[in-house]
Amino acid sequence: MYDYKEIYNSIDTVADFLKVCNDYDVKEVEKYTSNWDYDNAIPYTYLGNIGGDWIYNAPSSEDRIGIQCSFNEVEKEIHVPVGYTHGYDRHQPDALCEKIIKFLRFEQPYQADVNLQPVNVLKCLHYDNMSTFFYNNKEMHSLPFDKVRRQPEHPLELRRIFVALQDWQDGWIFQMGTKQWAGWKKGDVIDFHWRGQPHSTANAGFSDRALLKISGFTDIDYFGTIDLEDISC
Repeated sequence: MYDYKEIYNSIDTVADFLKVCNDYDVKEVEKYTSNWDYDNAIPYTYLGNIGGDWIYNAPSSEDRIGIQCSFNEVEKEIHVPVGYTHGYDRHQPDALCEKIIKFLRFEQPYQADVNLQPVNVLKCLHYDNMSTFFYNNKEMHSLPFDKVRRQPEHPLELRRIFVALQDWQDGWIFQMGTKQWAGWKKGDVIDFHWRGQPHSTANAGFSDRALLKISGFTDIDYFGTIDLEDISC
């Protein structure tokens, strides 16, 4: 039995954190080192709605840039035997999404893609740890790792924001801890409180579901309702 607290507490840099993610069961690391509270934790903060007459036109599956990421060896041992996949296709943000990202004031570098979840597909229960964001930005690997905030040392919080690209439909499931995000409107923006929070998604409806996901550093706060046409680029 591993002492996951001891393993986690031995981390000094982002590179050390990535090695832990690759060498150990991340779910167990999260379970033994997180203080996330099922009873009292708030899964997300609603920031506002970016409205207007815009429509997101989902590209075909042939134009996807991949799945979320490849499984590491530990993940393969857990997910492959039960047939789990990463549960959605990834697509490059189009001009519409880039305008939204700019409004949300993300610093460089950030990571953004459209998660397109086909009908009859699920993303199994998991924890986010931003490892893909770190892997893709090698300049962060030598930075000190803040073990309390679970991120590189930085004056801002590392955040994961979701933007609804369609009105919610029956059968679209987004579970965060014991809560569900449902009934969203096109343009709704939430700040997902990803640290230590188990979550999963599924598409039990009849249409593919598209969400814009952005990870990075921003100081955006509640902004209410704004029309996309009123946003200057």
